[in-house]
Amino acid sequence: MDANFVAKLSDVGVVSHDVRLATTDSFQDRVERRRAGLAFQYGVLVLELVTGQSPGADGELVRWAQDPGSAASVHRMVDADLGGVYDARELRDLVAVARLCTRDRDDRDEGAGVVTIPQIVRYLQGKLERIGCQARFG
Repeated sequence: MDANFVAKLSDVGVVSHDVRLATTDSFQDRVERRRAGLAFQYGVLVLELVTGQSPGADGELVRWAQDPGSAASVHRMVDADLGGVYDARELRDLVAVARLCTRDRDDRDEGAGVVTIPQIVRYLQGKLERIGCQARFG
């Protein structure tokens, strides 16, 4: 929330991303669309946390993240409320996760499929284990 108690984060769990629909609506198609929607929303949430900005009605935040030059401008996009106190490597990793989650189906490598929430969780758990956090995950 900002100083006026206005929420700065979007709702997660309400799919608003245009996930391309398959011509046949099989169970597997519905599962894949749901997974793609949740991962996309998680990516947008991460971008909002990093930048302190809303995604914008036209998806400006996602377009910025998908721009090949965004890696060079990431430090200019960091939320000013952080006061410059953050780990640059962790910031880069967060933006990389957000980029994977928000990439368009047409931009995915052949066979790469949809990034799923369980894959994101495993990636983040691996990061915790590398820094010595021995928490148990269910």
